[in-house]
Amino acid sequence: MSNQDNHTCEYCGKKYANLYVLAKHQQTAKFCLELQQKTKADIMYECNFCTMSFTLKSIYDKHLIVCKEKKKIEEEQKQTVLKTLAEEFQELKIKYSVSLQKIESLTEQLAEKNKQMTEQLAEKNKQIDQLTSTIQEKDKYIQESTKVTNIYNTNQNTAQYNLNIQTEFEKLTPFTDENVKMKVRSIPPINLIEFNNYNLMQNFQSNFGRALSDMAILTDKARGLLLVKNKDGNQQKYQSKALILDALTMAEDDCKQLFNRTTHQLNHLELYGDIMPEDQTRAQNDLTLLYYYLVHKTMDKTVQGISSVLNDNCVYISKRLPNQLTISDTDQSKLIS
Repeated sequence: MSNQDNHTCEYCGKKYANLYVLAKHQQTAKFCLELQQKTKADIMYECNFCTMSFTLKSIYDKHLIVCKEKKKIEEEQKQTVLKTLAEEFQELKIKYSVSLQKIESLTEQLAEKNKQMTEQLAEKNKQIDQLTSTIQEKDKYIQESTKVTNIYNTNQNTAQYNLNIQTEFEKLTPFTDENVKMKVRSIPPINLIEFNNYNLMQNFQSNFGRALSDMAILTDKARGLLLVKNKDGNQQKYQSKALILDALTMAEDDCKQLFNRTTHQLNHLELYGDIMPEDQTRAQNDLTLLYYYLVHKTMDKTVQGISSVLNDNCVYISKRLPNQLTISDTDQSKLIS
């Protein structure tokens, strides 16, 4: 035996040139198998795809490469996988087609909706333009008129002025104790509370001035000159502040009753939580001041405020602009509309 035979079988002691030959010997040599207490059946390699078996693993491995049954089974598995993938692909294709149809339908709906909204927006913009134009025309009219309706007369003579005075004078409510008291009694307490952030001082001036506006004609804005109808039905000239002082004197008791009713109304609002405590306090302070001013005849600022409201709301006819007549806010709104 050559020097290269250095691989010895541990069972029978034979030596071989390499491990491959040694392994083949240990798996096939009958006497070596007996020493190992094994038979060839113990080391058989059976194919899981067909009925063939092998004693050598190398031959078994080569067989697996060419085994027809194995290839057949693998082909069937491959076809099954391909079929499953094809079915899944077809299902996805159908889902995609349905989704695409839905998207196209939604796109059409959105396009139609967008068209409708665009048309509606265009119509709204048209309406806005028309309203803006109308408002601008009315604003221009108001600015130009300055609450004045000009009664143009080519002659612009005194006779026409007197006629205008007489016409408006006939409409006046007589400036009498009873009429002034009735005007004050008709003022609802809530009118002194609800407006101008519960500024009762300002609200009283506004309501009192408007109450007297149908009792006077303003003839001179700069000097606050008024023309009223006295209890005999005759013309009587008044300075605006003097008229208001007389009116406050005439209706002093009625003003006090109005303040008392307003206090009761404030307490009612406070009881039911319809007014904030700070607003109630501010309003009550204004009432106290008004009551004090009225009793002590120190209503200069209040008279001035009432005078401004009165002058702005009563009929205005002036000689400086012959045949010129100012109409009240109510009549102005009717004229504009």
